[in-house]
Formats: sequence, C-alpha cells, structure tokens
Amino acid sequence: MTQIRTIYNTPSYCPIPTSYPPSPHEMDAEIRWRNIDLTAVSVITYKLSDAARMILPPNPNPVTGQPHTAREVYNALARHFSSVQNSTGLASMEAEILSTGINDNDVLTFVTKWKSVVLELLNAGHVINFVTYITIFTNFLPRGDVYTDIISRARHHINHPYTYPDLPIDYNLFLYFADEVIRASQDNDSERELEWELERE
Repeated sequence: MTQIRTIYNTPSYCPIPTSYPPSPHEMDAEIRWRNIDLTAVSVITYKLSDAARMILPPNPNPVTGQPHTAREVYNALARHFSSVQNSTGLASMEAEILSTGINDNDVLTFVTKWKSVVLELLNAGHVINFVTYITIFTNFLPRGDVYTDIISRARHHINHPYTYPDLPIDYNLFLYFADEVIRASQDNDSERELEWELERE
C-alpha cells in the first residue's frame, strides 16, 4: 500500500538562502522552519531522562552555531538505543565515547555522559577494558592543579595495580575517579566564585 505524503510525514530541511544577504522572504522562511523544528525537538525530548539528554548532540552546534535540529536529536537517540541490540552498535557506542572529550570546559557534562554510556554498555553485556577507559578518560582532563592529583593517582593505579589489591581496575574504580573529577570541578568553581566575590568587595 502506497503511503500518502502529507506535511506530517514528508521530511523537511532548513531553507537555504539563495541570495546574499538573504532576502526578507528567505529569512522569514528560515525562522518559520526553525520554529516548527523547535516544536518537534520539544516533543521528542519532553520525557527524556537526564542521562538520555546527555546523548543529544551539542546545542548549539559548535560548528554552525545553530540549534540542533529534530532530525539530529532523533538520529542520535535512535543510534544510541537501537545500537544496544547488536555488537556492531555497541562497538560504535564504545568508539564514540572513547573519542568524547570536554566541550567548552563543561567538565560536569563530560563526566555525566561518560558515566551514562559506560553503564549502558555494561548493562548490554559489552566487555569493557577499564584500563583503556580510565586512561583515556583522565587524558581528556584539563592540565593544571585542579586535576593533576587525580590524573597522577589514576596512572599510578593502572601502572602498579599490585599495590592496590583491594581496588581492582573495574567499573567501581572508574566511578571513583569520575566522582573525584566532579568534586574537583565543583570545588574549583566554588573557589572561582569566592575569588570573584572578593574582587568585587
């Protein structure tokens, strides 16, 4: 049976201006499209948990500076949650998280996304090499006094595991260092706020 195309099931894309600068008509067309697309994004993301929101693409897009589209949001969610059903998808998830660094100095989002995806992989039965994960995770941390101790301790633990017989290199150790990063980030933010307040006085 042939599906009848309507405005509700026909893919649409943001209108591209054909003139420079864009004409008023072209600008109005883009504004209308983005308003409709924003509504679609709201519908898709309305019931998402905080963990699921970590999967969404950056908003705004760091390359274009534009808000992420409903298509980008849907594709990210479909790619993440449907991939749990097969090993190829799990490998894709793993490759993606192992290349996910810190955006705009947002350490909290970085850690939350890593924790969410690692838990998702474990729940799906994926075998994780936590030596690799912890090494890459800490390599993404900014260099400086705030995270130096965490990076140093993580590397020492990985290079000399026999000195920590009660702390195997596993998911719990990853969580430990992830939570340490969050605490260090929050302490650093508090210190900055205090310095800012002192400067104002």
